[in-house]
Amino acid sequence: MKYKILIISLLIFIVGLSGCTEQPKEIATAQNLYRCPSGEIVSDQELCPNNHGNSTETNQENQNLENTNNQENEEVQDCPNLSTLPVEFEEKDQVYNDIDYTQYVKEPSQTTFDGWEFDYKKHESSTIGAAVFYCHKGKDKGENLNYHYCGQTPGLFGSNLLKLTKTSTNEEGVITKVKEIAPTIVYKIKNKNEFQYIETIC
Repeated sequence: MKYKILIISLLIFIVGLSGCTEQPKEIATAQNLYRCPSGEIVSDQELCPNNHGNSTETNQENQNLENTNNQENEEVQDCPNLSTLPVEFEEKDQVYNDIDYTQYVKEPSQTTFDGWEFDYKKHESSTIGAAVFYCHKGKDKGENLNYHYCGQTPGLFGSNLLKLTKTSTNEEGVITKVKEIAPTIVYKIKNKNEFQYIETIC
């Protein structure tokens, strides 16, 4: 009788041990669960309600933001070099609206600069035989006091502002886009005969 009780006790002990060995599996499984933003608990993050849709919307928003940044960067960088534009300067006897130099642009041998078209005839003054623009010395925030900024300074009798255009076409030759810029040409002017092109600002 004692042996039977001993054997039964041993069997109960073994069964108890086997039950203990199952428990860690349940704990390990619980550790892999994921709580969704909505509060639901799932076995995988991808199973959260609307998770896929939200992820797609977020990716689309990121893509749109990236495209906008790329477009802005492209526009900032897409500024023509106008160093070969044939110019002459005349110092003003009287300064008006901070204008101390008149810029005369002669008809250039080339009218396209880095893909941008300069319509000389549209800017030309028939009485002078040149396109006339005005320059002011650096005075505003971001400008250099030693430089002159030409092309976008309005004159006494209206504004003859410098403008360039760029036309885009598709494979069939159909015009798809016409872009226009009003660039400022920066020079370091010592006098009307001595000057140096610095940059074009768009």
